[in-house]
Amino acid sequence: MGYYAGIILHELKELEYKDFVIINALKSLNDMDLNYFKFLYRTFKDNIQGIRVHDMQKEIENSGVNKFELENSIEKLKRLQVLGYGVGGLGNFGNAWGAFQINEYSHEFFNIIKKFEILDE
Repeated sequence: MGYYAGIILHELKELEYKDFVIINALKSLNDMDLNYFKFLYRTFKDNIQGIRVHDMQKEIENSGVNKFELENSIEKLKRLQVLGYGVGGLGNFGNAWGAFQINEYSHEFFNIIKKFEILDE
């Protein structure tokens, strides 16, 4: 978080809303959350539809990910706006438990943590 804030200060960059989202996420997420985000992003980054944990049983089983912990991280990531969610209503899952969408901030956040080598590659 400090490194990212230092880059902003060094470049005298005008803060955008996404900067606050990223700083808040870096401050709030633990290593497990970051690993789950990495799994979600790498698995679903090209999916423009909404995704539900309920519908990704195969990916979860093949990866050895703990489903309940993954769902908790998804909800945290949605609260922090790093993941988005869709419209609710009949036939849609919106902000249901374990439902999410990859959004603009997801891409930005992944690029930041990759750039700062927070993720293993």
